[in-house]
Amino acid sequence: MWRLLLPALALLFAFGLDARLCRAATADDDSAEAKARRVEQIQRALKAAAPPVPNRRQISAGSGFFVATERVLTNRHVVEGCPAITTEGADGDTLVADVAAVDPDHDLALVRTMRPAPAVARFSIAPRYVKGDMIAVVGYPDQGLQRIVPFVTSGSMLGVDGRDPTHSRFAVSADVRHGDSGGPVLNVLGRVIGVINAKVDTVKVYQKTGKVVDDIGLGIANVAVLDFLRHSGVEVTQDEGDKPLDDRALLTELRPVMVRIACWK
Repeated sequence: MWRLLLPALALLFAFGLDARLCRAATADDDSAEAKARRVEQIQRALKAAAPPVPNRRQISAGSGFFVATERVLTNRHVVEGCPAITTEGADGDTLVADVAAVDPDHDLALVRTMRPAPAVARFSIAPRYVKGDMIAVVGYPDQGLQRIVPFVTSGSMLGVDGRDPTHSRFAVSADVRHGDSGGPVLNVLGRVIGVINAKVDTVKVYQKTGKVVDDIGLGIANVAVLDFLRHSGVEVTQDEGDKPLDDRALLTELRPVMVRIACWK
């Protein structure tokens, strides 16, 4: 479902990106990752026997996170054109959901689910988008198989688009993948500073510029996210964390907040 946004190439140069960016580190060590993959494969096989939406097949999946009880924030393109939508939370149950509101200008959507929120995301009070600051993206990236448990991808901030007076978009250096769309971007204190929604297409950039630019993700900043939620009647929780969190601590805190969103046709 990943799509390269039309202004992505222009953003590439607006952010002053360095073509020599490395891949982000992940939270899990090899043994823990291997164990998690085996558990996922077993769970996937069990769920495949009984599709949650009869007479339809899953065509794509993305990420979302609770911002209020029974309300999940994601990208518009994750749910756009889907005759049926399901959400799967930390409890492993899959429930049918629907779209409550959309912001087409910023690729945001609010999903209504009958799943009570076990926890809600906490947003930064005054996020700073400083180049080089460490960030993390939490989602369900496609790593050969679509993950069915959330995963943390570490990275760093590249900055906001200085051409936009609203500063509603930013770029990060991180191994963002298909499936991460709609997941939160967090600061080191574990507070949401935006929503990931795209990645720069390495092949297309190389074809147009001759430069190799890898692992660049694009996100929607809180200035747009919070405005959308406010107009949708959602009051979010805002505060600043007590101390920096490593990737494992971030995953522990965010796992009950995360939701896997599937599109069925």
